[in-house]
Amino acid sequence: MNLIDLFYIFLFLGMLALGFFHGMIRLTILLMAFYLSLVLASLYIEPVGGFLKTHFGGSRDATLFGGFGLTLMLSFFTLSAAGLYTFRYAKMPGQLFYLDKVIGVLLGLVLASLFMGVFSVLLWNLVVVKEFGKVNLPIARWLNGSVQSSFLLGYFSDFVLPYIYSYARPILPPQVDIIFVVGQ
Repeated sequence: MNLIDLFYIFLFLGMLALGFFHGMIRLTILLMAFYLSLVLASLYIEPVGGFLKTHFGGSRDATLFGGFGLTLMLSFFTLSAAGLYTFRYAKMPGQLFYLDKVIGVLLGLVLASLFMGVFSVLLWNLVVVKEFGKVNLPIARWLNGSVQSSFLLGYFSDFVLPYIYSYARPILPPQVDIIFVVGQ
């Protein structure tokens, strides 16, 4: 087991714990923030990718994937902070305590699958497909080898993410296909 798989296991268990301890309301806010972040990242993929290409160089595809990931991350953190702060006092009634925990764990499972699937596709395309591993640095070779040998990265990018995308496709913009359709 390499460090990428270990990171995925900790991320998965962390999202399940987040769902259990924070409940259904906060995880619904995080899922909505992730959806809006996907929409924003798909809308701004060309401008941010062009900005990265002109200022930092690199291939067009690598800057598009980097721009998508950067926009997704920044917008998710911003929207999550705004949403969680807005609904910080929202709580489920006491009678629904256990239902809140169970649905929170299920939503944590969905959110972990989405995070890990998108992260898997971004890592695979930036590190392996765009030949980041040919950079003559030990960390680049190590990252390339870890990504190529990771079982969980392949599983989430090849099986879990396309399965989720088949259900979410009607509500996602067509520009998001660059992430969800491209796999290993």
